[in-house]
Amino acid sequence: MPDIPRMIYWDSSVFLHYIEGTAKWMSILDALIDEASKTGNLVIVTSTFSIVEVAYAKVEKSGRTLDPGVVAGMDAL
Repeated sequence: MPDIPRMIYWDSSVFLHYIEGTAKWMSILDALIDEASKTGNLVIVTSTFSIVEVAYAKVEKSGRTLDPGVVAGMDAL
């Protein structure tokens, strides 16, 4: 029977730390993303609610439109 990959849940706060480049968390988050993308031993899961929260968090704070760079970064994740 093949090994079942480990699954971890990321809430919106984790994505926001990654997108904003919070120094305290970047090495850990980079390592998790690297493991998920290269080894297949880890699957990062989230909810639609978290995606929506992250997509509109900065827009809500500033009252502006979404930055295409932020949208592209979220799509890349």
